[in-house]
Amino acid sequence: MSETKRPSTPPAKGKSKATYPTSPSSSPTESPPRTQKQFDELLEAYAGAFTDFYGLPSNPICLYKTGQRFRHLYGHGEFKIPRMLAPVVSHPIADNWDEIVSEIATHLDANKVDWTSIDPVRFKEQVNALNGPPQALPELYIWIGVEPLSLTPAKAKDVAHNVKAILVRWQHGDVEVALRESTLHRHMLPVVDDVRYAKEWHPFTSAIGVYIGNSLGLEGTGAVYYHMGNKMMLLTAAHVIRPPIESSYETVYQYKNPSQPKMAVVVPGKDSYESATAAVMDKLEHVQDAIEHTQWSLTRSIEEQAANQPLGQGGTPDVYESLLKVLSADLATYKELHAAVCRLKQDNLRTLGHVSFADQIIYGDKPHGYTRDWGLVEIAPGNLDLVSSSPNKIYIGDIDKVKYIATMFPRGDDRGHFVYPKSRFLPVHGIVPKAELSCPTHLILHDDKILYVVKNGRATGTTMGAMNGLESRTRTKLGHGAYQSMELMVMTIVADITFSKRGDSGAAVVDRNGRLVGLLTAGGGARANTDVTYLTPFWWLNSVIKNKFPAAHLCK
Repeated sequence: MSETKRPSTPPAKGKSKATYPTSPSSSPTESPPRTQKQFDELLEAYAGAFTDFYGLPSNPICLYKTGQRFRHLYGHGEFKIPRMLAPVVSHPIADNWDEIVSEIATHLDANKVDWTSIDPVRFKEQVNALNGPPQALPELYIWIGVEPLSLTPAKAKDVAHNVKAILVRWQHGDVEVALRESTLHRHMLPVVDDVRYAKEWHPFTSAIGVYIGNSLGLEGTGAVYYHMGNKMMLLTAAHVIRPPIESSYETVYQYKNPSQPKMAVVVPGKDSYESATAAVMDKLEHVQDAIEHTQWSLTRSIEEQAANQPLGQGGTPDVYESLLKVLSADLATYKELHAAVCRLKQDNLRTLGHVSFADQIIYGDKPHGYTRDWGLVEIAPGNLDLVSSSPNKIYIGDIDKVKYIATMFPRGDDRGHFVYPKSRFLPVHGIVPKAELSCPTHLILHDDKILYVVKNGRATGTTMGAMNGLESRTRTKLGHGAYQSMELMVMTIVADITFSKRGDSGAAVVDRNGRLVGLLTAGGGARANTDVTYLTPFWWLNSVIKNKFPAAHLCK
């Protein structure tokens, strides 16, 4: 989906009003575009509509915000300062958050607000030396997402102040409220030994973060592998492997006997196969171009040496000959990769296994209120040796060693025994306990603590993020009803990069050391990009799986 741009500045007083683009709130469920009059009314009601949340991955519209106005830079026109989300950890509201968020949700429902999420967040300005000292902002905002075009500016203002009144009654008058437009998105070969080619080869492997698809055209991501007796299962989200119709979500699917037709799962799915094959071809062409240029440089260097002329900046013929040897080896490898992936064009040649179990999808599953959305793919017998050789490892090679360590381990005294894997595949082991989600242990500046996480998904590859210390509440519309769930929430820690997109559903999110945090099931944002990502916690989901299949245990 193509992006539309925000107006660069609000219309100046006394001048002709700006002409805005079609709705920047377009989403996977396309809403009609705003009219010029609607844009004008929105901006007149709240001056920060297009600037407050500028810099977030989806640049959502701010319908209204209580408290101080976010600052802007002034000069020839008004300049937007990019902002990003920051985790909330150890806030006093945590003691009563379950009751408070329930009261807010009840109030929104009673007032017929078509809301999608209630997220407890902080905002901060992105690092930019030109901006001067950052603006001091409240430690917590209740960030409420509503469906695009569902609230008038006047109604948004009323809702914000009513929620603020709830916070005041709970003795949290320093917490502010913000409303934005946002939708909820319910988003076999051996591992190559040479790390130089891992990026192009990874989509065709069974390493977790595996890009799966089925005959219905659904595509998503595989999370982790479980052993069940002599069988091996791949965990993913149920909505990734089930027919996309409401009735199928209301029942449990289980493959019980050979007379049942199998729902095959392939690696990678059709779209992922085409894009990954194109990436291999692009790399092949790049190496061919490099060889051609190096050959030309070698010829010129030989001629210069023969004529006793000063050599060019590249060096002696020996340098170019050595480089040609390396490039020629790369070319041979990429030709081999390209030939291999082209042989896998037919889906039946990329079959990983079949759907063995898909649980009923339940939002707000009691007693904890999380989303129950999981299924299992049984690995075909012919693939067991390949998968078993290196089961639960997540590819992090999209991020180089220096950046990964600098971002995920900002304190040198907090790195312990971590070693960036030479293979670029991070071993996955253990589960982050419930208590640590709200009381993280990863150190950042000034002895503050956070929980850094990483994932690899079909749509966005390897991305890094941070867990929020407070859970979010989401609202999913299905048929004639709406269902609420509590969710773990992840936000990006790299400006301008979204943590997940549609197609990443089913991915495992792990902490920086490889411990399982949650199963990715959804995201929230103003369009295809997501500002926040929602997870079902593994400490709970693993117990659900073992309750259904007592013999199940994570592969090591």
